[in-house]
Order: sequence, then structure tokens, then C-alpha cells
Amino acid sequence: MPAFILKPARILLALAAIAQVYPALAADTGRSDDDEPIILEDIVTFMEAPEVKPYHYGMHLDIEKVVSIKYFPPEPNYCGVIPAQMVYEDSHGELNAIEYLYPDTSCPNMN
Repeated sequence: MPAFILKPARILLALAAIAQVYPALAADTGRSDDDEPIILEDIVTFMEAPEVKPYHYGMHLDIEKVVSIKYFPPEPNYCGVIPAQMVYEDSHGELNAIEYLYPDTSCPNMN
């Protein structure tokens, strides 16, 4: 199953198509709890998360847009180098993810 990115325009088009195919979503048409459920997965395909690759020094990164950055401290008040993950979109519009070490600079005792 090919994955793709749902951009705002595609989401609006998908919702408009759903509203035409399933009028119950656009207005109350008297659906009851006994009616067959509407399965949206048949209509809209969601993108799978990209494979996370470990960063190494000198690695070429084609970053067009950063999507998210997450930090993973081993414990709540940990102070030091922590694992981090960045998801980004490349110049071809594909999502990529890298894992790297981040020097936490929010430690209270750092000078």
C-alpha cells in the first residue's frame, strides 16, 4: 500500500468526497446505532511513519522542512547528553527521520 502525505487541500477534498459518498456525515439523515458503521480507512489512506536512521558524522541530509523534533531524557531531571529524533521533509517531499545525541543545555549547574 503506497503511503502519501495528507496536505490540507487533500484533506478537504477527501472530506468533500466522504460527504458526497456518505450523506450521513454531511447532515443528520436519521442514522441509528443499528446502521452499518462507516469505515474511513477504506476512503483515506494515512501515511506510515518513516524508518528512523541513526545519524553519523558527515551524513548528507537533504532537509527542506523540519516536521518535528523530540527529546528522550532517560529520567525526568536527567542532565547530560540525551537521545533525540528529528523528522523532516526532503526536497522531494518525502519524510525522513534521524536519531542523534543532543547535549541538553537546560541543566541548572552548567556554566
